Amino acid sequence: GLLLTMSALAVLLGWIPTIQLNSWSLPEFIIVGVFALIGAVMEELGWRGYVLPKLLANRSAPYSALLIGVVWGVIHLGLILPGQMNAGAQWLPSILCIIGLSGILTWLYIQTRGNLLIPNIFHAEQNYFVFLNGGLTLNQGLWLLTIVTFMIVLVLIFLYGVTMQRDTVKGRAEANIT
Repeated sequence: GLLLTMSALAVLLGWIPTIQLNSWSLPEFIIVGVFALIGAVMEELGWRGYVLPKLLANRSAPYSALLIGVVWGVIHLGLILPGQMNAGAQWLPSILCIIGLSGILTWLYIQTRGNLLIPNIFHAEQNYFVFLNGGLTLNQGLWLLTIVTFMIVLVLIFLYGVTMQRDTVKGRAEANIT
């Protein structure tokens, strides 16, 4: 949904005429899928499996997501260097889109009460389904991902509060009834 929303926005902005798919061969689909899954699992074990619980012990969920996102984004800047997979990408949206993704992944982690399966699946799918963004330049895709993820995070904070927990929504609904 995230990547389809990006393509739909690109159509509305006139950046692409229609939603387009990147043309990958079957081996490319398989290779990208395997590496997307391996990369997601490794990152989620570190960021959500190890770092996030330690940060949440003393900090709010949005602050924890922001802190992880900044560090995670800076580490990913290596991918924009010459010869790397995102060579030539702008540095600002490269960091900002990862901060937005960190917010969504933090929310998923909290909603699953620390289960890493759903954040892993989301992370892997987000990396894998980039073929849905055909016709977009790398920088257009990064800016659209930044806009979409930040909009989602803002809605999640509005709905769930700084704890990003389900109980917050339930508590608000009960408070409105009484």
